[in-house]
Amino acid sequence: MNIGKRKIFSKRLFVVGCFIVVLFVGVSIFYAFLTSGEGGKWGSRKSSVASPSYSVEDTRWEDIERDFKPLDTSDPCNADRRIGNDIEVEGEIAEVQLLNVGTYFLNFGAVFPNQCLTGVIFRDHRRFFPDDLTDVYEGKMVRMKGKVSLYQGKPQIILEEAEQLKVLE
Repeated sequence: MNIGKRKIFSKRLFVVGCFIVVLFVGVSIFYAFLTSGEGGKWGSRKSSVASPSYSVEDTRWEDIERDFKPLDTSDPCNADRRIGNDIEVEGEIAEVQLLNVGTYFLNFGAVFPNQCLTGVIFRDHRRFFPDDLTDVYEGKMVRMKGKVSLYQGKPQIILEEAEQLKVLE
């Protein structure tokens, strides 16, 4: 082997050796971190996030109710705080919109785009509801039930059966 090839080989061997050493040191430090009690869910370190702490012995329901007030789920304008939950709301339908594709939007609180909550009836489920939705629901107080989801930043409830929507007046 000539001297030029030997220098290249030794440089490559040096780089590979350094990589192995750095990798070994990194793994050793990570293992020490996990086993020292500082490693998140594996260790016993307390979170630095401030949160109310209650023990079973000193729990007073008044304190819990004060810190965690339930939302008024009957208000459609609170629906955006209940994403992913089944709720029941009561309110006035400000507007009933029909899209060209056969989807109806029942807007609570105000007309589109300022509505608090929208009830959505897709064309496939339209047969379960009255024929003229505008006459039946627009301007009326209704009770609507369902799971809240977000669509384009606005809360909505997909209505699939007539039992989810009831006129109160």
